Amino acid sequence: MWRVYDAAHGPTSFNPSPKSARFRPVSDSGAVVPTAYGGEDATIALTETVLRDEDFPGPSPVLFAGTLARYEIARLLCDEDRTLVQLNGTGLRKLRLNRSSVIDTDKSGYPDTAMLAQQLYNHGPKAQGLLWTSHQADHGDAVILWETRLGTARFHVVDGPFALDHGHGLRLVREVAEECGVLVET
Repeated sequence: MWRVYDAAHGPTSFNPSPKSARFRPVSDSGAVVPTAYGGEDATIALTETVLRDEDFPGPSPVLFAGTLARYEIARLLCDEDRTLVQLNGTGLRKLRLNRSSVIDTDKSGYPDTAMLAQQLYNHGPKAQGLLWTSHQADHGDAVILWETRLGTARFHVVDGPFALDHGHGLRLVREVAEECGVLVET
């Protein structure tokens, strides 16, 4: 999986923040479950984080490269298979849910998706996270992993890390931003 993350924490760290986001926060015995978001490819990882469409309202969206200074991207490989709840296709159907209420929501829907994630966490003790079709780049899947459920599974960096504000990382951002109609200014 590809992952965009705060460089201060590193590519294999999990975010313990209680801040509301899609499918977060989830708690276990009163403590926030640290999470890690990722995507099937770099495009998904970037569009689900620094290039989210709701962050660029208006007819001429601009991303200033300076805002990327704290972020990096890396491709990670897990040393074990993961058990993920499928929140797309037949997985949604099995749960009697639909994409419009789970995936195709803006920030105002995050509390509802966090409640859903909490229910799935509580009632699926083998689930290690969630998998869904990316809202931002629906050619592939996005994931959120729950650190408390990964046991001995570990992640290894297989590509990168690349800082997003210069070099290869900035080239990736520019490429994906252009596909999204977002101008990147330095």
